[in-house]
Formats: sequence, C-alpha cells, structure tokens
Amino acid sequence: MIIKKIFYLIIFLVVTFFNSFTQSTESLGLENQLITSMKIGYGTIAVGTNGNGIYWQNLYSLPDSGWENIELNNVNVRSVYPHKSGPLGWAIGIGAAPSETDSEYVYCSYLGGSQN
Repeated sequence: MIIKKIFYLIIFLVVTFFNSFTQSTESLGLENQLITSMKIGYGTIAVGTNGNGIYWQNLYSLPDSGWENIELNNVNVRSVYPHKSGPLGWAIGIGAAPSETDSEYVYCSYLGGSQN
C-alpha cells in the first residue's frame, strides 16, 4: 500500500515538473492595465479595464500592438460581450459599475464588419 502511494507521488512530481517547462505565458500587449473582464466571440477578443476603456482586436491576428481602444475612460468596466449585430456586423456590449459621476451601467459599441 505504501509502495503504491510512493509510486503515485513520484508520477505526480514528474508530470508536474515537466509540465512546468512546457507551459509558458505570453504577453498580449496590455501590460500595466487593470483587466476586469475578457470575452471571446465572433472572431473578436474584448478586454475591459478599470478606468482605461475597453480594448479589442481580431482574434486571428494577435500582435502586441494590435489593440484598438473604445474610450470609456473613468468607467469601471465589469463585463464585455462581443456579439453579432445585424446580418454582417458585430458589436461589444459593455457592463459597467455606476459611479457618482456616471449613472450609466450598460453601453453598446458598434464596431463594424464581419470577422472571417
């Protein structure tokens, strides 16, 4: 019984050790941003921040400099939702926390054409 437990422990440690070398993180270009939400939909990745607007880019081309900004500055974004808008277009729905200076809590930004 003890040999079986030691065997499983060794297997676990070996798999964990090798797995730590195979996985790496990659920056997508939003350093120094407090990211509060992220959602992928309709070929678009949308990222909400706390006070710096919403960033988006085409999912199929993720260079570090490719982020577009929807300027909702000083808005505490809680959720983003890229969705279909019309027969060919898409938009990003934005949920925000109301504040003393801005009582709006739902925004929708139309961004345009299809993402194929």
